[in-house]
Amino acid sequence: MKKITTTIILMFCMTPFAGINAQNLVTNGDFDANIDGWDYNFNNANWVSDDGASISGNGSFRFGFIINNNAFRWAASEPITVIPGYTYEVAVSAKIPTSSAANYADVLVYWYDIGDNLIAQDFISNEIVPFPQGTWQAMYAEIKAPDESSYSTLWLTLSVGGAGSADEAYVLWDDVFVFADTLFMSGFE
Repeated sequence: MKKITTTIILMFCMTPFAGINAQNLVTNGDFDANIDGWDYNFNNANWVSDDGASISGNGSFRFGFIINNNAFRWAASEPITVIPGYTYEVAVSAKIPTSSAANYADVLVYWYDIGDNLIAQDFISNEIVPFPQGTWQAMYAEIKAPDESSYSTLWLTLSVGGAGSADEAYVLWDDVFVFADTLFMSGFE
């Protein structure tokens, strides 16, 4: 009987819980079919059907612009409702093609309170400067939502640095994920 009980306990521990399914909080973060749900701030933006990171499929979000004077361009997600004090896992894939003038691809996370006031920001990069060209690069961070936060937005950013370039700077983006890390938020701490 003891052997059967031990076997059942081991099987239960090794089986994923049916109720634990991580949900991506970002609207259309996989870009498998289009770029709906993103504000691309008057950038040259389009959906690329045949070049995507390996995680989610072939589609990606391409945006860029001719950038001067060390400026940067951005595209923003729809607001993401957050719970103050929770930790969120943020993962993004980016690729700067060799024909692009961009040197930097980074992610900004802006945190807002219930009155729509910006209260904090976090910066995520792949920590390689300049950003490698021609290959998909992953960016990842675990970020705790500020105490007074109500929602956040992700800004995918690109820049050239220095005086800029007469050539278009553009980046391909894919697999933009935000997951609430709720495993230890129920009193197990």
